[in-house]
Amino acid sequence: MKNKGDILEYKIENSVNGGVRILFWMMFVLSIGLFLSAVYDLAIGDGRIRPLIIAACLLIISTFSLFAINVSQINLKNRKKRTANYLFGIYAGKWESLGNFCDVTVLKKNMSSKIQSAGNVSSHTKKDVVYEVHILNETHRKKWLVAKTQNPEMAKIIRDDVARELNFTATQYNPLPISPRGRRR
Repeated sequence: MKNKGDILEYKIENSVNGGVRILFWMMFVLSIGLFLSAVYDLAIGDGRIRPLIIAACLLIISTFSLFAINVSQINLKNRKKRTANYLFGIYAGKWESLGNFCDVTVLKKNMSSKIQSAGNVSSHTKKDVVYEVHILNETHRKKWLVAKTQNPEMAKIIRDDVARELNFTATQYNPLPISPRGRRR
């Protein structure tokens, strides 16, 4: 959590996760090698500009994918929220009004991923428990993700912090049932 004056900021997750992240690390390392090779070839007079442009493009894409972080920000002064991508001090995301949000809750989420071996002989399943802090509207039908953590105590601290700063109620998630008319739609 960062408190930058009137803005509360919480990390949600990396922009790219899992096996795709490994792929982007490989692309990052290879693009650095291609970039250095292209610069060397240009320096000694043997090279063309095209490999340098390709290497620069791959380097930009892999850098953004590896180092960008999804964050949630709440502007206390203007009562606005946004989910943004953060990369090297630059935020990209649209501000929206807090509107009719009035409650804060912690939701427990069971996450699992399964990895198969190359010959499909064995598999490994990874199970994690993630605690998500959400702000909710009156009916609890709309929710907005504020933060993710694997520590339940940290999730409660974040919930209480957001509730205190926004004058919201820390509550249990309890959505109202859908009316019969709404179910027919």
